[in-house]
Amino acid sequence: MKEIILNDRVVGEEPRSRFFHQQVRVNDQSQLTLTRVRSDEPIRLLNNFILKERMAGLHFILNTEARFSQDDYVPPAYFKGDQCNLMILQPHQTAQTMCGKGDMMMASFYINLDKFFSLLDSAAEAMPKGFLKSAEKNLCSCNKYQWNPDAYRVIMQLLHDPKLGTAAPLLLESRMLELVAILLKSQQCDVVERISITRRDVEKIHHAVDILLQQMQRPPSLAQLARSVGTNEFTLKKGFREVYNRSAYQYLLQRRMEKGMEELMKTNTPIAEIGWELGYEDPSAFTRAFSRYFCLTPSSVRRRT
Repeated sequence: MKEIILNDRVVGEEPRSRFFHQQVRVNDQSQLTLTRVRSDEPIRLLNNFILKERMAGLHFILNTEARFSQDDYVPPAYFKGDQCNLMILQPHQTAQTMCGKGDMMMASFYINLDKFFSLLDSAAEAMPKGFLKSAEKNLCSCNKYQWNPDAYRVIMQLLHDPKLGTAAPLLLESRMLELVAILLKSQQCDVVERISITRRDVEKIHHAVDILLQQMQRPPSLAQLARSVGTNEFTLKKGFREVYNRSAYQYLLQRRMEKGMEELMKTNTPIAEIGWELGYEDPSAFTRAFSRYFCLTPSSVRRRT
């Protein structure tokens, strides 16, 4: 398997692969690392660095596998895409490895651990107990999560921002704080909210999602969707809110935009055709929806890939 050693900034292009890696200092207590790779063959990227203080690490991984390890701290942490995770890392030599094929991305924020807890303030109690115990006992910690669509949108903006290298630290810090807020909100929801609909209704909501994804180009109305899965509109609306924390329309929009981003990055399909496949007969309507969702135009994403 081909290997590439990463440093503060690496940009390269070879016959079967392109890669971009950049480390940006956000402020005195945090930094951002972005990695994007497109490879037609399996590839391994190695990044070794030294942390000088205890850090909270927020990692967002797409279409790749990642491994983190620190000298004298075992076992290593493994993540499979598409995941995001929160780690406590000690001041030590750190090794980060990405392996995969195709389009791979990872964005990582490293924040001084004391600073991270000061940002959380009293809301820190919503964090996983293992994370809090590791912080108290000066241990490493690893917590894995499914992608939050709001976090996905922020990361896509970072990864495709052509001005990233010259972006004001205040802008990057605002993105970092936004991701912390999204993480905290999802943690609080896990602690506070409980699903009040029946297991059978949850299964119907999942069935409704399958129908929406199969008929993304011409989705049914809420009334039609409710009848298709054997429930009523009220239960369907309530179920989407409780299971996915968003309305059926918001969920469909999220999946359309994610599919659009994937098609723009991985294929040469014309933008108008991508929009049509996602249910936008007017290409300008797709462009407007995509731009509102990601704060990026489809053509700008296509130029960057």
